[in-house]
Amino acid sequence: MEIKGDYGNGIFHLFHRCGDGNSDDPVQPSDCDLPRNKRACGLRGDGQYQYLRAVLCLQCGTGLAAIISTNFGAGKGGRIRQTLKYALGTAAFFGILWTGLCIFFPEQFIRFFMSPTKEVLAIAPTIFRCYGISFLLLPLNIFSTYYFQALMQPRTAFIVSVARGLVISGILIYVLPAAAGGNAVWFAMPVTELVVAVYVICEMIKYTKKLSVKEE
Repeated sequence: MEIKGDYGNGIFHLFHRCGDGNSDDPVQPSDCDLPRNKRACGLRGDGQYQYLRAVLCLQCGTGLAAIISTNFGAGKGGRIRQTLKYALGTAAFFGILWTGLCIFFPEQFIRFFMSPTKEVLAIAPTIFRCYGISFLLLPLNIFSTYYFQALMQPRTAFIVSVARGLVISGILIYVLPAAAGGNAVWFAMPVTELVVAVYVICEMIKYTKKLSVKEE
């Protein structure tokens, strides 16, 4: 089913519904009146799943940042590259895992985080599969902010955080539905993560190469 109507108001309503943290409050049929609240009932469970996933990413990033910053201060470039290799492998593993869970088991996650109505089950699995593609690159992008900070590159870390959390995603939420139809809104975050990942990889290569002068 295609989404029509006021995209901006619907998205803000979505964030409010997904962010209230009350998984015991089931979405009522009236919440799924189309088109106004379709986003809210479709992504309520996904928003809570995303929060859980982000917490795990942040914990991993915090631990790795301490190791990287310590070795950066000691001039151990080789150790930093070795740690980076393990970090990227971990990010790839969790990215594939979370994306796979969203694609193959969307209904199970919906039922875990909420008590779905028939209306929710009719639309939410498709939303999960579209939106869940963003989880493939999200661990890399989150880790990169810790990596850049550990290498004393706060400006790059700031650009990554603001670009994916506000600027690019905010623009795409409005532009994609207008340009490609209402259902395109679910690809706003996947496209955002892809664009940010390209920048992250370029910057990560650039700063990691500079570590050669700090070898043991």
